[in-house]
Amino acid sequence: MTEQLWDLLAQMAVKGTLILAAGGAAALALRRAPAAARHLVWSATLLALLALPLLCLKLPEWSRVSTAAAAPVETALAVVVEASPGAVRAASSSRWIVGIWMAGALFLLARLAAGMVRIHRIAKEAAPAGAPVGAGIPVSWSERIPAPLAFGWLRPRILLPAGFAEWPADRLRVVLLHEQAHVERRDYPQQILSQVGLALYWFHPLAWLAARRMLVERERACDDRVLGAGTAPADYAAHLLAVARGMRGRALAGAAMAAQPHLESRVVAILNPALNRRAMGRLATALAAILALAVTLPLAALRPAAQARTLSGTVYDPSGAVVPAAQIRLASADTGYRDSATSGEDGKYEFPPLPPGTYQVEVLKPGFSVYTRRGLRVNDTDWVHHDVFLGLGAVNEELSVVARRDPSASAPPVPGPVRVRVGGNVQAAKLLRHVKPEYPENARKLGIEGTVFLQAVIRMDGAPGSVQVRSTPDPALAAAAVDAVRQWRYEATLLNGKAVEVVTAVTVNFRLAP
Repeated sequence: MTEQLWDLLAQMAVKGTLILAAGGAAALALRRAPAAARHLVWSATLLALLALPLLCLKLPEWSRVSTAAAAPVETALAVVVEASPGAVRAASSSRWIVGIWMAGALFLLARLAAGMVRIHRIAKEAAPAGAPVGAGIPVSWSERIPAPLAFGWLRPRILLPAGFAEWPADRLRVVLLHEQAHVERRDYPQQILSQVGLALYWFHPLAWLAARRMLVERERACDDRVLGAGTAPADYAAHLLAVARGMRGRALAGAAMAAQPHLESRVVAILNPALNRRAMGRLATALAAILALAVTLPLAALRPAAQARTLSGTVYDPSGAVVPAAQIRLASADTGYRDSATSGEDGKYEFPPLPPGTYQVEVLKPGFSVYTRRGLRVNDTDWVHHDVFLGLGAVNEELSVVARRDPSASAPPVPGPVRVRVGGNVQAAKLLRHVKPEYPENARKLGIEGTVFLQAVIRMDGAPGSVQVRSTPDPALAAAAVDAVRQWRYEATLLNGKAVEVVTAVTVNFRLAP
């Protein structure tokens, strides 16, 4: 999970920078356009940032490493893997970075949610402040409101501070015009969504710059609407400054008239008769949304060419000597990648660059047990060193002991199926002396038969040691089998010219002939 978030965070940082740069370039190109046009650009930029993580997770990749076909892997295996110190340090650092990012995002989202809850509680207690304006937008007032503001998604409303009753009629008119413009432009929903996007990109300084510019252009766009309704620029600037001077405390989570930064630059813009103050139509808004999608979708679907680090290592036997000509199989359910390699004379192997993912590694060599490692993570930043230590293969012996059934014996109960775990690749060991078990007379007379499973260790001198009974239908049959196996002698098993101990599994079938 941490690795997925780390990968997503890296994509957000890189692709978010490209989106923010594109938005900044578009806003710069529209510096002589109306403020509403630049606000639309910055709003689309921040909404594209908000959509980017979801699109990165949902859209299919555009680039992918070609995979080599290999035979399906069906054998079980086990491998000892040691990651490089650099990979361990990188994984630890990524966990810390992801944790810090999540803490910052949760803090900002919690602060935003608290502000929204607060403004809605204030609105429930607010008193009516007169007749609705515009298309039935209700107007209320509260002593807990520091400045005029508009808020609400489905049912927008305007809130005024307690001092509104002392305002001149012209001031109240321009304040209501300004807040009505916020409602008609749907500024409050845009502000909330942009704040959510800013919480996800709090680490990015350009995101904070974009959010600030969006708020400035938003207020200028509403100022332009007030001026377009016939208000004299000098009168409107005076009213704006008066409302700002009367503010008490910080603005709440709404579209406030006089609580935004750059108040001085807004006044200068209000008094500048050369500025373009046209409003944005629905067609221009739709085109801006299409343009934002046209930029965001390809960026979200684009993946860097998966030039991952390779996987390499050395294959060793139990004595620590290298094992040449061992087959190493690699498979990934994440990417569908399959490939195989063979260890060289020095026991070393290496795979070509791999696409990032989780892999299963198998190592096979005649005379040795087959081992596996599942869940081996390969990323695109670190070389993975993967040493393999193989165990010796097991020895299996099977023989049958048949005796004539006693006619007076009752028919024995039919035993249920006996299952034993037989592991590994079979390594043939030369049996020099073989003593066949004798059928116990007691068991023969009672009609007892069945299979005895034994496990023993063939010592370096070829004699069986520590013979253990794994399964038996009767103690007498087990004792007969153990007595016989202890008399067997093997030729010593050699590993790299030295005698070694190996495990043997012995199966003795006791059967009664009719």
